[in-house]
Order: sequence, then structure tokens, then C-alpha cells
Amino acid sequence: MEFTGGYLEPIMDSLYDATEAMLRENAFRDVPIIFATSGAPVPKNTYVVLDILEISQMGRSDESTYLTAEEKLLEFNTHYKIDLRIAVRGDSAPNIASSLHHNINNRRCFEELMKRNLGVLNKSSLRRAPQLRETRWVEGYNFDLTLTFSVFTRQSYDWVEYISINGEVFKVPYKE
Repeated sequence: MEFTGGYLEPIMDSLYDATEAMLRENAFRDVPIIFATSGAPVPKNTYVVLDILEISQMGRSDESTYLTAEEKLLEFNTHYKIDLRIAVRGDSAPNIASSLHHNINNRRCFEELMKRNLGVLNKSSLRRAPQLRETRWVEGYNFDLTLTFSVFTRQSYDWVEYISINGEVFKVPYKE
């Protein structure tokens, strides 16, 4: 994924799109997806909640050794680890959550994640987690995923034309 700003928005977009595609691949269409911290109203029917628990950088960035000739851009790739909790709430939660948990490793879901620059490192067990609402308990299940995500960035960068060594100036040869 290429961008020049922060990494949170592209990660959230990729997680949302991948979850929507995986639900569709498992015959669950029109299941609302919300982020835990979005402040969105809770849907009336069964829905999926994505909760980003932590994002941490893995290692250093991979930096190109040359600037692009025409635009004088420096390119680098940074790798992140994402701890994500997927929760499913509502009457159909047992079926949807267990299907997602089981099928996250099938070829089609794996490809949907790969298309969005995501890779599964680890998956927790499926946990039952009902929630108390004002008047009743709502069925719920969740599991955690550890994912990888890489961010490709192009940055404008100045280049060196002259080098000074002990007072002597040398012009750096530039080849196009």
C-alpha cells in the first residue's frame, strides 16, 4: 500500500474491506461491520466489531538504495504487526463467529487478506462473550488475530551534487 500520511487509516480501510470480503466469501452478506472506537450506533441485527488492540512496528524500514531518477523520490517499506479482536454480536453470532474463525485459513479468505496487504501470523481460540444490554443478554463471540501489514512510502528527497573533502570540492557524477 502506498501513501504519504499516517498508517492508521489505510490499516483500518484494509481491515474493514478484508472482513467484509471474508463474510461475503462465507455467505454472510449485509452483516454490518463497525470499529470498536468509532462511536457508531449499535446495529439492531447481528454485527461484527473490529477492535484494534495494538499496532507495533516490526524491525526497521526497508529503504531503497537509489532515488527515482525523474521525481527524486526515496522509497521505503515499513512492516507492522496488528493485534486485532474480532467480535460478533447478535442472534446469529455463534454461526458467523465460528465460520469466520474456521474459514480465516481457507484459500479464498487468505487471498482476500493478501489483496489488502494483510497476513495472518496467529489466531486465538474462539471465546463466548455475551453482553448485557438494558433489558436482555445479547449473544456474542470473539477471537483475536495477529496480522502483518506493510506500508510502502515514497518521499521527496534532495540529492547531493557536491562533496567537500578537506576544503576541496568535488562534483558527484550523476547518471540518468
